[in-house]
Amino acid sequence: MGFNPEEERMPTVYVSIFDGNLITRAKENEAGAVSRVNKEDRTVWEHHHKNGLTGNLVNITASQNPRIAKNPWEFIIEMRDAAKRYLISVSADSRYGEDLACKIPSLEYGKETKIKPFDFENPEDKEKKIIGISFIQEGAKVPRFITKDNPMGRPQTEGRLDDDDYKIHMVKVKKFYREIVLNHGNPDKGSPAHISSEASQPTTSALQPNNEFDKGAPTPTEEDDLPF
Repeated sequence: MGFNPEEERMPTVYVSIFDGNLITRAKENEAGAVSRVNKEDRTVWEHHHKNGLTGNLVNITASQNPRIAKNPWEFIIEMRDAAKRYLISVSADSRYGEDLACKIPSLEYGKETKIKPFDFENPEDKEKKIIGISFIQEGAKVPRFITKDNPMGRPQTEGRLDDDDYKIHMVKVKKFYREIVLNHGNPDKGSPAHISSEASQPTTSALQPNNEFDKGAPTPTEEDDLPF
């Protein structure tokens, strides 16, 4: 027993993803902050980090957030630089979460990594969107490991499914992605203490995190491209 290692006492920045950007919560009229009206018709202030985040990739974990009643599973990406620890919350049931799960077997922990979400119109089908997260390590984009040609046991279907069968199939698929993340975390790094809603609801201060659940950030649509 004894004092915690210095790195464990680093200030933590809680981050989430919205509209293709990494976002952190801000105070009203703070320099560089932008406002939006959330689903509760309440104005919130945020910093939108359009150019991504670069740091050392420490770990990626999957857990249930007890403050989220619907679709509580989330993936937490832990990053660090020389001064701060970053926890990026990604809804497991979103296209961001699916893309992350497909890439996680290709990621290497302990390396400098740039993370940048994307959300843009599909030039081949304007009714759909292309959504995901780019990971850059050693100057190159990390590719998806789980693909149509390499499903790694992803549940498959035969023929067209009716609505009920499709829902059952998607439950199996989402469980598959969660298990991929659970099984490909950093073996040398234990899961961080559960961060409740703080990572889902970003703040720029780890010393005084805002625990209020912000319902303003919508879940990414299912109308983007599918990898299978």
